[in-house]
Amino acid sequence: MSILAGKAHIGPLTGLADGLGRTCSTLSALLGAERPERKQLATELGELLEEADAAARVLLGDVARSFITPIDRVMLADLATGIPDVIERLYGTGELILEHRIGKVPEDAGRALASIERSAEIIGESVRSFGRPRDLIPLQHEIRRLMRDARSTIRRGLAETVSATPDPRLAQRERDILQQLIRVTEGVDTVAGTLRGVAVRES
Repeated sequence: MSILAGKAHIGPLTGLADGLGRTCSTLSALLGAERPERKQLATELGELLEEADAAARVLLGDVARSFITPIDRVMLADLATGIPDVIERLYGTGELILEHRIGKVPEDAGRALASIERSAEIIGESVRSFGRPRDLIPLQHEIRRLMRDARSTIRRGLAETVSATPDPRLAQRERDILQQLIRVTEGVDTVAGTLRGVAVRES
């Protein structure tokens, strides 16, 4: 059975994609929040990560019990682990902001997160487009473009941090956050690659 022959797995995958979108929105709120509000938002990020991990375990169990081809099984497993991995990296960004007690988060972090958040929306659209595999390819190209833009923004932020932040300890903390966001973009690229594989296989 093809990954698209039955839609039993689409609902759980859509739930994971929606969780990714909510995680992006929560981290975005944390970036703009005052310090007293950040702890609660970080707690919400942790709860979203736990939900994603639980959903992934259920989906992986369903995949193991389903009659689908080995290649499709791998693709579903990659999505079931790849999306929670991005959520975990976003959670790690929130943790760093909290632990480093950053006052104002670098503006480039917010700009990069906006691209990541849009990519999360596209991942959700992609999962819902599994019945129309040809629609997946342009969506994945858009994710790649957004992640290139995000990394370019982050690299600019890393360069400016050195000259704009006289306190070397604060500069390093800001760099830690920006570098963690690069890891987020890499995770998003991995998910996009899996979705592109689905599109090529099913077209």
